[in-house]
Amino acid sequence: MKVNPPHDAEILLEDPLVVELWKLFWGPYLQAGGNPDALPQEGVSQFWGEVFPTMLADPETPHLLRVGWAEQAAAAWDSRCAADNAFGERLERVWGDGLRLLDELLWLAERLLDLNQWRTRRAARPETPNWPPRAQLVLLARGIQTCHEVRVLLRSGFASGAWGRWRTLHEISVVAKFVSETGPIVAEGYMLHNDLQSLRLVRAYSRHSPTWRGREGAPDAERSLQKRARDLGRRYGAQFGTDFGWAIPGLTGKSFGPAGPSFGVLEAAVGLSVLHPAYVKANHAVHSSVRGFTDNPGHPVWPPETLLHGPSEYGLEQPAGLMAHSLVTTVAASLGSTPLPSQTFHVAAMVAVRDKASDAFQVASDRLRAHPPANDTRD
Repeated sequence: MKVNPPHDAEILLEDPLVVELWKLFWGPYLQAGGNPDALPQEGVSQFWGEVFPTMLADPETPHLLRVGWAEQAAAAWDSRCAADNAFGERLERVWGDGLRLLDELLWLAERLLDLNQWRTRRAARPETPNWPPRAQLVLLARGIQTCHEVRVLLRSGFASGAWGRWRTLHEISVVAKFVSETGPIVAEGYMLHNDLQSLRLVRAYSRHSPTWRGREGAPDAERSLQKRARDLGRRYGAQFGTDFGWAIPGLTGKSFGPAGPSFGVLEAAVGLSVLHPAYVKANHAVHSSVRGFTDNPGHPVWPPETLLHGPSEYGLEQPAGLMAHSLVTTVAASLGSTPLPSQTFHVAAMVAVRDKASDAFQVASDRLRAHPPANDTRD
């Protein structure tokens, strides 16, 4: 469409919004048989001088444009779905063996969760809560759910996202192992620490949300939780209110500053500090630093030839192997001191599947690097 615009209109007509407004303005003229290559100069001047500024300011303009945008978006998503299907098939050809082994690993973990629930229900005594198995059930269930999230991200080609969710899984596995190794008082503190987290959340709402402050009963809820926090502090010590204050009874002989023990202290206590470098790397997948881009495992080469903003075939081997390792750690911690033979058997089977999965992902990674596909990423 030829135009005679003001000096900056050639740039403006590269803006999708301006293009839509331009088409909207000239629609009746073109529908009446007007020549798109010979637009009346009077109309052109009117568009840039009067109509364009007015349409931008008119609150109804977005509703007019939305009709066309909705059609374009639907067509774009149809195209994306077709591309997703093709990408998924390609991903399955590269990583299928390892992904199927992860599915098997998760299936075994869910069977063990069912077995643990059955055993805990049989031993339950309402009058005296048995905190260790209750804590381990919570940790195992959340660990399995987090693994499902990692699995979905891996099967969709989002290695960086899988790193970020493994970070949570690693925290769960460390806490599960620590609770398993340190006794009932730590398990009880871990479960009751939920009340302090509730108080933190209520305080955040109270400080930053006028709507919350105006709700009926909000002040009473905060006062009730404050009283509960004081009671727990008297029972477990002044540092119970810190992030990992519940763990202090299991860290005998150690002293801590006002912030209490750190997550790294728990990692060291259960012998999982070897994974701390991976944990630090996973932080970049969660936070907003530029390292989250430069360290994105989905880039096939560095420096990247494109800005990766979608899935990629690359980089699945590390988060997959870490997921398998941390899941087995969490499951093993859930068994307690006197596991049933069937529980022990399940863990042994999971260790074997974990090792096979790690090997399968490494083989697939080596093969992918040696023979990259012609269209190796879709961004």
